[in-house]
Amino acid sequence: MLYLPQYPYRSILVTTRSKDKALKLVEQCNIITVEPMSGADGLVLFEKKLEWHDEGENVDELAAVLEYMPLAIV
Repeated sequence: MLYLPQYPYRSILVTTRSKDKALKLVEQCNIITVEPMSGADGLVLFEKKLEWHDEGENVDELAAVLEYMPLAIV
């Protein structure tokens, strides 16, 4: 059993790829689904975070492996 403390002015962020696991922790109304970014947006975010521009395929390949998911890229 997992205990998540309740605070009146604080929140707990839990990330998972499994909606079933999320529903064991919170109600449906508290789930926020984050969809993958487009390939172009994923590359822009990646390059912004790296503060570097890659003309080759290295960043594109890594962004694709990370499925263009914002949290994974960051």
